Amino acid sequence: MSTTTTTTPAAPAPAPAPTPARGSNVSRRPWKEPKTKVSTMRPATLKKPFAKRMEERKMADAIKRHEKELKEEKLRAIEEQKERRKEQELRRKQNELKSQVVQSVSSRKVKRMSKKQLRASGIEMRPSTSIIPVGSMAPLTAEDA
Repeated sequence: MSTTTTTTPAAPAPAPAPTPARGSNVSRRPWKEPKTKVSTMRPATLKKPFAKRMEERKMADAIKRHEKELKEEKLRAIEEQKERRKEQELRRKQNELKSQVVQSVSSRKVKRMSKKQLRASGIEMRPSTSIIPVGSMAPLTAEDA
């Protein structure tokens, strides 16, 4: 027997296995998507250049300052309204006292009246020093109210 070597052509390299098609199977449940490694994902902030990130941060800070100013202005307006309301209430009380008709009743007569009669007649007991004369413009104090 003779030994002859015949050269056979080299077998072609096996082609990479095709990835299975993503679709639905018999049970109609979709195939799971292959997960990507966390190390390959980059956050969106790192994709932007540094200068652009700084610019966006400045814009956000400016917006926050503006919002803060608007909020303070609104609070200031509310405080002014509260103060105005207080002053109006005080003026209303003063005007009410000025317009009241005051009649002096002897203390003995008041002592003899029952509580029911006092309520019915609308008699109020006030110290004579706190009664404001009709022509006076003296402001009411907290003790008077």
